Amino acid sequence: MTAVAAPTSLALDGARVLSSEQFAALCARSEILVSKGGQPAVLAQETAAGIPLVIKIWRRDRLAASLRAYHRRFRLALGALRERGIVAPRYVGHGRVRGSGERFVVYQRLEGEPLRGRLEAVRVARLAGLVARLHDRGIYFRGLHLANVIETPDGALGLIDVQDIRFLPRPLPWRLRVRSLGILCAHPRDLRELSGGLWQALVAAYAEASGLDDDRARRLRERVGQQIRRRTARRAARRARRGLAPFQP
Repeated sequence: MTAVAAPTSLALDGARVLSSEQFAALCARSEILVSKGGQPAVLAQETAAGIPLVIKIWRRDRLAASLRAYHRRFRLALGALRERGIVAPRYVGHGRVRGSGERFVVYQRLEGEPLRGRLEAVRVARLAGLVARLHDRGIYFRGLHLANVIETPDGALGLIDVQDIRFLPRPLPWRLRVRSLGILCAHPRDLRELSGGLWQALVAAYAEASGLDDDRARRLRERVGQQIRRRTARRAARRARRGLAPFQP
């Protein structure tokens, strides 16, 4: 990694090592998109050329080796998705803050709007097509939910926040396809939006995009329904044990 000289001319491409003062200056002149524990977790800023950037930060709330692996996995996933023809942000750079254990990845912001709160019949079919392409290309995205799927201005669907992802050398097996659809359809913040028949429409469109016959499409719908009920029940039980009210999407 190369050390950066001055906060006033801070470059974020390639591999960088920032001082704590440089990092503080970076946070001060960036828009904070997400905070965790009172500290910035995701920042936004523009280059001098007007290119929107996102800076995702990881802190030492885990073993240092795990932190390095998590941050590296995110960085590599961006390139791997694009190589497989999936719309994803373009990697710009990465680095760490000297002496603090903080690490970051810089990427171009994927322009568009998340699907959460905007799902409708047309978008359901396109979402199903995206999920089918992921599965056919051996991509298992465990963090898949409607807020991580972005509709770009030209109508394409892309992915963000992709650190929790695996790449297999072959199409996903049946059990991982079922689990992936269950994760998507049972996400607590998307349950209400996918109710009223939308999750069934999503699974039906997925089955068509994947070329499943009627029997396998029926079995897929049944298995995903079981996943939704099981995940929802487990979530409710965990909240009850902690004395929390039922989750309201």
